[in-house]
Amino acid sequence: MNKQLLSLLLSFSMFTLASCGNTGAAPTSDTRNTAATSASTTSASSTALQPTQTSVNITPGAEPFQLLDGSGVRKLYYLDYTEDYKFEEFVSSGGAASTAELVEYAYKAFPQIKLDLSSLGYGCSSFSAQGKDGDVIFGRNFDMDSDNSGSYLIVHTKPENGYESYSTVNLRFLGVGTPEAPKDGTSPLLLAPYIPLDGINSEGLAICVLQLNFPEIHETGSGTDMTSTTIIRNILDNARNVEEAVAIFEKCNVHTDGFAYHYMIGDASGNSAVIEFVNNELTVLYKTGNIQVCANTYVTEEGISYYKDPSPADSHNRMNAIVNSVEKSEFELTSENAFLALKAGSNNKTRWSIVYNLTDKTMDFVSNRNFDKIFSFSFKK
Repeated sequence: MNKQLLSLLLSFSMFTLASCGNTGAAPTSDTRNTAATSASTTSASSTALQPTQTSVNITPGAEPFQLLDGSGVRKLYYLDYTEDYKFEEFVSSGGAASTAELVEYAYKAFPQIKLDLSSLGYGCSSFSAQGKDGDVIFGRNFDMDSDNSGSYLIVHTKPENGYESYSTVNLRFLGVGTPEAPKDGTSPLLLAPYIPLDGINSEGLAICVLQLNFPEIHETGSGTDMTSTTIIRNILDNARNVEEAVAIFEKCNVHTDGFAYHYMIGDASGNSAVIEFVNNELTVLYKTGNIQVCANTYVTEEGISYYKDPSPADSHNRMNAIVNSVEKSEFELTSENAFLALKAGSNNKTRWSIVYNLTDKTMDFVSNRNFDKIFSFSFKK
């Protein structure tokens, strides 16, 4: 497919992502305040993880491209991206204000690359809390309907002028079914660092994106243009903490295709925040209590007031389930208990769940709700 045809298709594409979670569920208590702090005291029942749970440690550099789990329809792959992915050039060129512009840049940076980015879109839930032992935990469920869900890729990057990171890519967004190790300039995996949906860097900064079913975001100003995923790459490469991440958001103009999105970020100090855009203006909600949660409805006062979500109940249900599970554990946030919280907030559209330990700077990854098998990643040598 040539660039002109691809850009034309992208300009007319509308994302068909179904809403995350169990639609039609009875609403629980209003969770708007739990976006800043835990407001619920009711315990939620959740099935314990199986005692047969196993953990697989992944070591960067051992094998550059691996199939980590081929047991399901949606497989899990790993890529140790050691080449220059030219993100600094992307920023210095002005960035991109749409998926079509990102494709245009990709063909300049990687002239032989073959791409199909027509299925970009996503949703989900997340939380940030400090455990009783002092470790800061950031959890994330990625939910998506089956039509837009492909296999998954963990991307490890270590740029010369940025922070090392692990991030996750839905290969469907790159138009890839069964990926192969990049062997030449045609591989769509060359663009994988530009399409992260969540990640952690070596400073203990984590970020994820969550869909909002409201109009697209198009910020204006003199800043560098960023798509919904390239802003995540910018944060992972260049921010050490929440304050620096917010500063990067303030210096960029975020543009989205199809929907609005908001972002949750957290750092090793225990600070976290939700970034939203209300009428194309940036707004930030910082964590003020023991736990901050986020799903697919606005959580800032400005966003709640301006957009008046007609169906926030499903998001509130999932946020409450996470809060209740964390409180039931009395903030004993082991990896197992953190996954229990994510399991409580998951549904049949949950494609992966991640527990980031921002203190130890580790990532535990579960695919396809298979909570018995955990893939572990670390920056420690």
